[in-house]
Amino acid sequence: MVAGGPKDRPDLKKLAPLTLKPLRQRRGVQTAEIAAALRISQRAVEHFENGKGALNVDRVHKVAALLYADPYAILAAYEIGSPKFAQRCADNKLMLQFMMKLKEFDARAQDAIGLLDPHTIMKAFETMFDDLASKAAEQQRIVSQWRSDSDEPEAEGHPA
Repeated sequence: MVAGGPKDRPDLKKLAPLTLKPLRQRRGVQTAEIAAALRISQRAVEHFENGKGALNVDRVHKVAALLYADPYAILAAYEIGSPKFAQRCADNKLMLQFMMKLKEFDARAQDAIGLLDPHTIMKAFETMFDDLASKAAEQQRIVSQWRSDSDEPEAEGHPA
């Protein structure tokens, strides 16, 4: 669900344990390491990671840098209500790349951006995301095939 207004906004405290903690665990980073890097107590890290402490954009960026994760994907995960989105983008930095291209688009198109109609914008995003979904599905198929091929026992007389 995309946020529509203040009441529709996802609760950061509810999504933090589903987003930040799995990213930290995925990277094998201890809460003590994050606490030391942020110069806060380990208890404070545990609190915001468990949805009990104050979490802000600056802290999200700092934690993302420590975890070599995509800070914009973490923030987008909150906005779209999909905590796994942050994990899915942790390695490829999808949202960071999107933001870099958005910055270039802003510099190139400038005030003309305001003249674009919503239908044109939605169609462009739909085309881009459909293309990316197709490429992701194809890459997933290739990886699945490679994994199943590597799981097959050696053929008689043909060592791997």
